[in-house]
Amino acid sequence: MRLLCVLASAALLLAATLPSRADTIFISATVSGCSGGIDGQACSNGADHMFAGTPVNLISPVTLTLGPGTYTITNGALTGDYSAWRFNGGNNWAWNFGITTDNNNGTGNVFFAGGSEGSTSSQSAMANSTGTNFGGPGTPLAPIGTGGPSQYSANFVLAATTKLDFFVLDYDLSDNLGGVALTVTCVSDCPTTAPVPAPVVGAGIPGLILACGGLLGWMRRRKQDATV
Repeated sequence: MRLLCVLASAALLLAATLPSRADTIFISATVSGCSGGIDGQACSNGADHMFAGTPVNLISPVTLTLGPGTYTITNGALTGDYSAWRFNGGNNWAWNFGITTDNNNGTGNVFFAGGSEGSTSSQSAMANSTGTNFGGPGTPLAPIGTGGPSQYSANFVLAATTKLDFFVLDYDLSDNLGGVALTVTCVSDCPTTAPVPAPVVGAGIPGLILACGGLLGWMRRRKQDATV
């Protein structure tokens, strides 16, 4: 029992310090967008209007704080509500996103933008469409591969721990449906001390250690009583 407690506590302590290597975020096109930019509507004119460093006003973005390292962005959903998003109340579905560094005041500066060329008449068809993928800030965006959102893959590098904001490239969210899912994975020079939640229900690691200590103490007293 003593050995079991020691091993369980050690395993949980290790799990609490292992880095989180991948995160999938779900960006609702009905909630998360931006406004502003170089022409006042850059957030709805596509990724090719999202110049690096452009300040924009953020609309309920999905935030993610990442440590220094090289990260890959891939499509996180090929079916379902986050496989593509519909805009302008029409039947055309698109797949693109923007990322800014967070200024902690409701604004951000464009860090990265990406998406796939074209649109389709259904959400799943957009996610699995074939076309050219684009990534990175500036005009025009450089093609980074073909195969559409299903094969989207782009890299970015962080030199320091950074709070990033993710959103769809739109400012009028009232007529949108669906959204975009992105999987962000650290692939090199990854953080080694980023904590992840310990898989312990209730009191967590301290509670488990205390419980083990109490159990061992009870067993010791019981053994002493038995020898008296």
